[in-house]
Amino acid sequence: MKPVVQAFLIADQVYCDRTTGKKVIAGTFNSIATPSFPIRHDSCTAFLSLTDVKGDIALQLQFRNLKTNEVIASFDVEVSADDPRHTIEGVFPIHGLIFPVPGVYAADIVYKDEIVGSLRISAIEAQSSP
Repeated sequence: MKPVVQAFLIADQVYCDRTTGKKVIAGTFNSIATPSFPIRHDSCTAFLSLTDVKGDIALQLQFRNLKTNEVIASFDVEVSADDPRHTIEGVFPIHGLIFPVPGVYAADIVYKDEIVGSLRISAIEAQSSP
């Protein structure tokens, strides 16, 4: 059984409400702009909602340049559930992500060498103000 990704977002921050336990996702993004490359994004967070997870499983969060297919960063992620019918949520910090050149990148959730979830992030060159 492979996990089913119900939601996958990259955001500036993900908070957990102490009263309800609900996640508060702040600053979602799918592009990053800079006047020059490479650009380093020092801190962001991945939010995952999964089902069909039984026991402890290992995932990878990989960032790939879609033009070259080169993996520019990879982060190990572990999740666990007792019952595969339940939905689990995970919040995973990402530090020091470097986009080397402008382009479109994939953020992939990988399980046993298979992509089970993906989103796109565009790294674009912004014109600097005079």
